[in-house]
This record gives sequence, structure tokens and C-alpha cells, in this order.
Amino acid sequence: MLDGTNICATADSRKVKPRAVHMPLKLSDAELDAVLQAARPLPIDMRDPFLQAVAHALAGRDVIGPGVVHQVVRELQRQFFDPPDLSHAGGGSKYR
Repeated sequence: MLDGTNICATADSRKVKPRAVHMPLKLSDAELDAVLQAARPLPIDMRDPFLQAVAHALAGRDVIGPGVVHQVVRELQRQFFDPPDLSHAGGGSKYR
């Protein structure tokens, strides 16, 4: 460790790149469950960016509690969620 950064080399490059050290978030079981449940309806390829965005948003808060977690998760899920198109080609319900 050098000046608060980790040094890591990439496989395709011999250059050494500094990487910031991140402290883990302290979430209760219920808060972590809320975050993971919010990630569940997202496409698999969007879950990691969503979780990283949640971690980044929570890291900027002085106090983390259930209300803050819920607010952050709600706002970010709206940004990452792409609802399915439920319209049918015929335009009507299959039950009519």
C-alpha cells in the first residue's frame, strides 16, 4: 500500500495503476436483504452496476439506516429497471 492506494497491474499491461481503497459498508441483515431484493428484478447484466451505484450512494451518507437504504434503493432501481413491454400484437387481452 502506498499513500492510501492499492497498486494493481493489469494482465494486458505492465503499467502499475493505483486503485482507491474502499471501506466496507455496515448494513444490517434487513438492509442488505432490501438491497438484494431490489436487484432481483433487474437484468443480470445490470445487477452489478446497480449494486455498485447503491454502495457509492450509501458511502456518501453520514448516517445509514433502513430509511436511507430504502430511499437510495428506490431511486436507483428506477434508473436501472427497464419494465417489460406487456402490449400484445393484437392489442387485446388474451382473456377476451
